[in-house]
Amino acid sequence: MKKTIPGQSLENLFYLQYDLPSEASFHATTEEAKWPDELYMQKLLPELNRLGLQPRHIVANDEAYYAALKGVTLFTPEAEKLMLTKDYFSARRQIRLCAPDLKRRNEVKRPPRSVLKFY
Repeated sequence: MKKTIPGQSLENLFYLQYDLPSEASFHATTEEAKWPDELYMQKLLPELNRLGLQPRHIVANDEAYYAALKGVTLFTPEAEKLMLTKDYFSARRQIRLCAPDLKRRNEVKRPPRSVLKFY
């Protein structure tokens, strides 16, 4: 979300949640943390495949923004219930066209600790 420019259309990105076994080890060096997300994912994919892991949840960027607007943390039971709200689809469509400014909300909301998050 930090890479999004408010007022411009959203990129087609996704957030993934994996349940990681204790033998999984993912450590980013300081230099790797600066890599574009696609390069870092290319580094992680072989380990994810070796462990036979599949994403537990996949959330589209506009859905993540909608959750932030509603004050709901991703990958929680409350987030799963958001699709039942009246404005869910129309608000997500508007978010895709023109991203809101969520800087302060994004800094406050954190996913549960057991989440490996890819942007």
